[in-house]
Amino acid sequence: PYDGADLGAVRAQQSGRVLEILDSIMREQDTTKRWTLGKELNDLLRTLGHRVDPAGRDRLLARLTTVDPEWRALVGEALGSLQGDTETAGKLVDMLQRRPEDIRTRHAIYAALAKMNVREVAPRLLGMLGENYPDEHLAVRALGQIGGIDETLSLLDRMVKHPLREETRREIEILLQTKRDQKGLMDKVASALAKEPTVETKRSLVKILTASDDPEHREMVRAMAREETDADTRREAILGLGRFVDADFVRLLCDRVQTAECYDSDRALQAIHTIQNPETVETLAESYGTLDAEGRLAVLGAGARLPLPSERLVEIARERGLHDEEMRVRTTAARLLGRIRGRDDNVESLGAFLSRCKHPSEWNTALDALYQIGTKKAVDEAMNGLGVVPNDQQRQHWMDKLQRLSERAVDR
Repeated sequence: PYDGADLGAVRAQQSGRVLEILDSIMREQDTTKRWTLGKELNDLLRTLGHRVDPAGRDRLLARLTTVDPEWRALVGEALGSLQGDTETAGKLVDMLQRRPEDIRTRHAIYAALAKMNVREVAPRLLGMLGENYPDEHLAVRALGQIGGIDETLSLLDRMVKHPLREETRREIEILLQTKRDQKGLMDKVASALAKEPTVETKRSLVKILTASDDPEHREMVRAMAREETDADTRREAILGLGRFVDADFVRLLCDRVQTAECYDSDRALQAIHTIQNPETVETLAESYGTLDAEGRLAVLGAGARLPLPSERLVEIARERGLHDEEMRVRTTAARLLGRIRGRDDNVESLGAFLSRCKHPSEWNTALDALYQIGTKKAVDEAMNGLGVVPNDQQRQHWMDKLQRLSERAVDR
């Protein structure tokens, strides 16, 4: 415990030490010593917080423009540790408004502001958008860290009413998707979409709305996936359907895969591949027999990404997927079966598939699936099937790998 002047002296000493450590890190060639200094710096800054000595803080700010550009990110990280320091955050925005030419300086400032969590500078950052400031998308990123619902709605308003750089628009899309739980935000997005905005803005609004869990918003996305005349906007709506777990949306995706134009079909495939909800993938499996090769590939691909595919998907992969006329479907089915670790009931099917393999993609996938199952029976089946590998070096590689596995494999 210190009081008055003594406390001020201690803080001044600690602030001076911050600068000493920074200078030492820049000079140090040994990676281990540099890491140790960095840990000391972080610990000291965490102790100081916004209570850094004013003179030390100003010297730290000066370092941001005087050290070699390669070290400016390090200085920015140090400034970002001064959380809650309103005065320093204001000075950093002042520096931005003078438009520093070095890109690493600007990036360091934005990173510091995002980390400092000083909401008072949010209006000033908002005011910089749309005025041709360099790297303004980083201002949006910083606003996402320090701003509240008012700033989020202001960003939505700017996107709807004002032209923005493409990278700034993309950053606002990402930010609004992450803020989807903020009260009333998605309703505002839906309202803006209903007012027939420009094509570019409509595309962005659809992207954002796909993050909503509201049934009415889902219906808007669904309608646009079917009826939107702008191809790029329609494709974004199709891609967004993959987030929804409703069976009707899944059937719509399957329909898009098989009947839509090429680009719409590709988006629907992407959407299916992103599905991670087991119940949704199970719904897809019900349609397996009616799907073409691309649809079958999408269903098995989604199943292969699940932590544990269902018994129905396993049966489809084993009984139908491994025998499919399309090689990509066969290899995807093998990958799905390889997800079932420690179980022998798929080993014989994979062994039979391995014996039929002609292409490197097939036998590599089959061997890897057996390797992933990891039981003694799976190892033996893989060893017995190594004759399909025509290259001596590759065959030896798999033999060595399987022998190492056999030492720890167990019977099931």
